[in-house]
Amino acid sequence: MHDVSPVKRMLQYVSTADIDYRDLAPASHELTAIYARMMNTGLPANALALAMLGATVNFYDCFDMSGELPELLRALADKLEFDGAAC
Repeated sequence: MHDVSPVKRMLQYVSTADIDYRDLAPASHELTAIYARMMNTGLPANALALAMLGATVNFYDCFDMSGELPELLRALADKLEFDGAAC
């Protein structure tokens, strides 16, 4: 069984954080527009999913939180970084 204390700590922080998520709406709309443009170029769904994963990894990296990525995402991110593909 794995230690869930880091997850519990993160959930506790998120539940007590004073964040107005509406402030993030412009960024969400821009990301949606970017992904829509990518889809309109004919990229397959798995390529779009990899782009979304890459964006998630970049967000974590921007805040020096790469070590906080869940184990599965970290493994996929490493595969993308070192092998250039997730499959």
